Amino acid sequence: MIVRTALLFVALLLPNPASAQAFGFTMGTSLEELEAVQQVPGKANYRYVVVPPTPNPRLENYSAIVTPQDGLCQVMGATPGETPERAEQLRSILHTALQAVYGEGTKISERETVFGNTTPPVMAAALRIGRNNTTVMVEYVFSNYASCSINAMKLDQIGL
Repeated sequence: MIVRTALLFVALLLPNPASAQAFGFTMGTSLEELEAVQQVPGKANYRYVVVPPTPNPRLENYSAIVTPQDGLCQVMGATPGETPERAEQLRSILHTALQAVYGEGTKISERETVFGNTTPPVMAAALRIGRNNTTVMVEYVFSNYASCSINAMKLDQIGL
């Protein structure tokens, strides 16, 4: 029993290839090429619920920002509804995995760490716990994000 528990703990701490690859997504992928389930309810029409090619087994829900001009520029995986204790445990596991891939992150706050200087086209990876302390999120921003965010704002302005 002790050996099995130790092996499980070590497996949880090992870097997950999905973490290193932004859940298998490729920068610039068009909406038509993604397995987009629907638009995120109550959000602008450039944020979609998506199914990742290589999901992280610790995350349940995925969303992406996709514009017609830039394609995919940001993807986020999240696990909502955890207890605060379980959310902190999951954050710690994911932090260790991201740190093994990207090196030491920059702690922005008690709830957020950013891992920069990643290999292009991934510009940055962020790990955060939501305001309610029960949601754990991993977000990847691709190097086309600057133009994509401008185009997303334009979509907001014209109401598309």
